[in-house]
Amino acid sequence: MFTPEKAKIAGQISKRGNALPIEIKQNLQLLAQDILTTIELSKLNTGQKIKLLEIILRHTMPKDLNITQESLPNEIVFEIIKKQ
Repeated sequence: MFTPEKAKIAGQISKRGNALPIEIKQNLQLLAQDILTTIELSKLNTGQKIKLLEIILRHTMPKDLNITQESLPNEIVFEIIKKQ
């Protein structure tokens, strides 16, 4: 049976490691910025653009963002443009 004592021990065992040092975080941010500036968005297909947007939003939006029904739009309009 899983008891509070066992839960405490399990929590101690599964603790996450230390955060990355500031220098490593800064280097990773610079690398990410370099990669993003070299991507030619015009060459990405729609699926790739959506995936890129998903990743960017996941890492830039606050985790505790509270979206309520009142904050959502009542109507969304899409315009279809045919390539010629």
